[in-house]
Amino acid sequence: MSRFLEMLDEGRVLLFDGAMGTLLYDRGAPGGSCYDELNLTRPEIVRSVHEDYASAGADLITTNTFGANPLILERYYGLGDMSADISAAGVGLARSAARGRLVAGSVGPLTRPAEVLVETPPELMEEAFRVQISAMLSAGVDLVVFETFSDPCELEAGVEVLRTLDPSVPCVALLTFLEGGTTLGGMHPLDAGSALEGIRADVLGANCGTGPMDMLKVIRALAGTISRRLCAMPNAGLASFERGRFVYPRHPEHLAHYAGKFVAAGCSLVGGCCGTTPSHVAAMRSAVEGSAPGPRKPVRIAHASPDEGEPDPRPDTTLARMLERRTVLSVEVDPPRGPDGTKLLERLRRLKGSGVDAVNVSDGPMARLRMSPVAFSLLVQRELNLEVVVHATCRDKNLIALQSDILGFSAMGLKNVLALSGDPPSIGDYPFATAVYDVRSEGLVRVIDFLNRGRDILGNRLNAPTGVFCGTGVSSSPGDPDSEIRAVERKQRAGLRFLQTQPVFDVEAFEPFYRRLGETGLPVIAGVMPVPDLAGLEYLRNEVPGISIPDRIMEYFRTGGDEAGQREKGVEFTRSVMASLRGMGVEGICIMPALSGYDVLDDLLR
Repeated sequence: MSRFLEMLDEGRVLLFDGAMGTLLYDRGAPGGSCYDELNLTRPEIVRSVHEDYASAGADLITTNTFGANPLILERYYGLGDMSADISAAGVGLARSAARGRLVAGSVGPLTRPAEVLVETPPELMEEAFRVQISAMLSAGVDLVVFETFSDPCELEAGVEVLRTLDPSVPCVALLTFLEGGTTLGGMHPLDAGSALEGIRADVLGANCGTGPMDMLKVIRALAGTISRRLCAMPNAGLASFERGRFVYPRHPEHLAHYAGKFVAAGCSLVGGCCGTTPSHVAAMRSAVEGSAPGPRKPVRIAHASPDEGEPDPRPDTTLARMLERRTVLSVEVDPPRGPDGTKLLERLRRLKGSGVDAVNVSDGPMARLRMSPVAFSLLVQRELNLEVVVHATCRDKNLIALQSDILGFSAMGLKNVLALSGDPPSIGDYPFATAVYDVRSEGLVRVIDFLNRGRDILGNRLNAPTGVFCGTGVSSSPGDPDSEIRAVERKQRAGLRFLQTQPVFDVEAFEPFYRRLGETGLPVIAGVMPVPDLAGLEYLRNEVPGISIPDRIMEYFRTGGDEAGQREKGVEFTRSVMASLRGMGVEGICIMPALSGYDVLDDLLR
């Protein structure tokens, strides 16, 4: 048996150390840099933190490897191939400073908090965990602590990798609960406890996310649903942002007081997370010295059905109903490059009698400055009384603003939303602008589904559900159809209700892919882009990603002769594509006249 488990079997309360990042910052590590890499580049300051925690009385010294998995290192720092070296060095530094204490290898999640809204393929997840954990095992770590996880499935995947590599090495598995007492995905502690109980870890519990008062409520709930040993490692409290940095409360005695309460609630391990220091650890040492974990009373959970008490998330909009009955015709418009939308509104007014059912309003296409899509959508809705599909992109707004926007859409009656990642600023007229991308399109779909259920993404209840009919974009000619279908199915599980394709040029190539999309049961709106001439077609073929135009179509346009002839060829070709799509059975067609201008619509819709 490992020394760690022997110590727990003796009935002792073991003490973890505290925060790493805040102390490294205080000791000269530059903000925003890769703190895990400091194991190689600044080992002296990492060792000094470990030494101070050992002196403060910690039983377990945690390695500086929280974000040292290949996925995080590569995505944010371009250091993915350094994962094993950084992880092994982290174990060595902790061992050199531990003075005989146990060394716990820190393994964090493979995604940043908002990215839990996007699924990571299981094989990629397992390989990333394997690289990091293998390096720490080879370096002689005593146990592994999986900390600050939001998703029980990801947490379980990490533990299973450890069990496969070396089942004799013990581990601690910790979820994070936010202020209000739920996980990022909205899971209540009682449900989380049931999920944790199925994970093959030696110790289970919670860390980070909130201060000791809120965590005590979580721990008391977990204590009734978890049969194994329990661990609590709260933050020092809620941080404030002062002079460009996060500042945590400095009250060691407060955390020490709650450390005693955690033990009384049944915890065998306590420690600190963000904002805690050696002073906090020393105070906790005094508070828990000689104590034993308190008794725990099991709680019986009567699980309700998933939909009980929640509104039906299936939205009922005019567009949703039209897509069930007939082929819907919509037109995509780019908002004007200025505050005056009079001319564009007048142009759209002429389409009302031409069979157009809805207007798609884009959101800064090609990352170029235009009027807010929400403002122009309201103008269309008010002036023309047409159904509107408003685009929402993840490029410009963080997770808070995106949710606020969707709430606003609902309040203003903009119930049809196309969730898109958005073109990066680097390709637009403001290449120096900051891109946000807290989530991508799949994450935004999931956010909207939460709001449709009357909750925000943290699980907090809203005063009403949003009722948004959510779609997203899909390629019309994917290079890897299987991968594209898998992405669609993930988004469908997240709450997706309809699809809109990129422009279709090759109907023969699109038909088999459309049939596969149809198997999902989602209505498909096929994009159609009129092209005025051969030059426009060459631009789309060679400079716009995701669009495939075969040689035979290029040759068809070349037979048009002069500019007028090519324009006529373009109209004729687009009409034939629309007719073929209708015959194929698509639920909708969206004309995208960006290259040709809106005058071409008169010819198409005559």
